[in-house]
Parts: sequence; C-alpha cells; structure tokens
Amino acid sequence: MKCCTNTPNYQRVKSSKLSSMGSSNCWGFPQCAGAIDGSHIPIIAPAENHTDYFNRKGWHSMLLQAVVDHRFCFTNINVGWPGKSEICDTGERGVLFLDTTEEIGGTAVPIMLVGDPAYPLRSWLMKGYPEMGNVNEDQRYFNKRLSRARMSVECAFGRLKGQWRCLAKHLDVDITLVPTVISAYCTFHNICEKHNEAYTEDPDAAGPSDVPPVPVDQLGVADIQPLRVREALAQHFAQHH
Repeated sequence: MKCCTNTPNYQRVKSSKLSSMGSSNCWGFPQCAGAIDGSHIPIIAPAENHTDYFNRKGWHSMLLQAVVDHRFCFTNINVGWPGKSEICDTGERGVLFLDTTEEIGGTAVPIMLVGDPAYPLRSWLMKGYPEMGNVNEDQRYFNKRLSRARMSVECAFGRLKGQWRCLAKHLDVDITLVPTVISAYCTFHNICEKHNEAYTEDPDAAGPSDVPPVPVDQLGVADIQPLRVREALAQHFAQHH
C-alpha cells in the first residue's frame, strides 16, 4: 500500500533518544526499548487516487506504524506512508538510541526494538529466527521470548481500537484529516493508559497488520553483528530458561 505524496506523515517521539530500561525490566528482554508494528485503519475511499489506499487485504485503509513501550503507550507513530517514518531513518543512521551496550555471552548487545518477520534484522531492530528450515530448540525459545515482548504493540492497537471504535470501522472524515484524527486518538490513548482508564475489550479490534517491510537494504556482510547479537541472546535465554 502506498499513499499520495500530498498526504502528510505524522511522527510523535517521546524523546530524542528512546530508553530501554522499562521495557527490558518488564519483558525480561535485555536492551529492548519497545516493539514496532503497524495496523491498518479502515477509511472511506477518497474520490481521488483511491487506489493508493487499497491494501492487500482488499479494502481501503491508512497505515499506522507505531512503537509501543511496556506500558502500552505509543512512543513514536507514523501515519500515512509506510516505511518513511522518522524512527526508521534515525535507526538506519545509528542515532535512534543512546550508544549504550550490554555484554551478553561475550557480545556487545545494543539497545533495540523488536519486530515481526516483516521487518529486517538490523542493529537497532531485532526479529526472530525464520520458522522455516532447521530451527533448533534454543532458537524456538528465543522466538517465544521475542514474541512475548512484541505482544505489547499488538495489545496497544487492540486497546486503541477498543476504546475508540471509529478506528476499527471506516473512518468517515476527509482523507486530508485522517492522519490528524489518528494521531489525536493515539494521544488520547496514551493519556488513558497512564491514568488506567478502563475500556471494553474487543479481541478483533486490532485487525490485521499486514505491514510492508521497512524499505532498507537487505542484510549484508557489514550487518553481520545483528546475527551475532541474536545468537548471543538465544544462548542467554537458553541458559536462564
């Protein structure tokens, strides 16, 4: 899915450099600063360029890509153009996080986000081992630990759409206002989460993510370090299982 060039992108970042302390302690996943994923927000097909918003699921939507912390709060959002977010740009430039590493199994593990298989394996973005092929027991357990940490972003989308049901249906506003409306509801969501506001849970509210991969170069020789980090974490989890 792509969006028109006149559709604005919106980012909200809690701080210039994200911290990993809370997420690491809550999920038991070292150096984890949050989880990243995306969710399609259904919209009414605009009169112009409506095919730009027609997703692979067969309906019109605008993509919300977000980073969520251990409190189910959004620390960064990008609405309108998948893959063009500030967080991906800063991650690729190596300035997303503080230059703080933790030695695990003889490997320097940097602060990073966790993502699903749609995202690339990078020094700032960790994902699980491919389930196809020869995945051993330690690697499967690593995938389980990463999936548990990543659940926060899926829960956040469900809670967002459970609280404001208009985001789970066709958002009936002009297409130019959709990013602003989505951003506003993400802000309201954070306020409610921080004040422990109750809501009626809808298990189907989050909807499919179906997020396109981040448009960066494929993993190459220069990026062998993320493979070492993943292996070190897999061994660490196996030893403390």
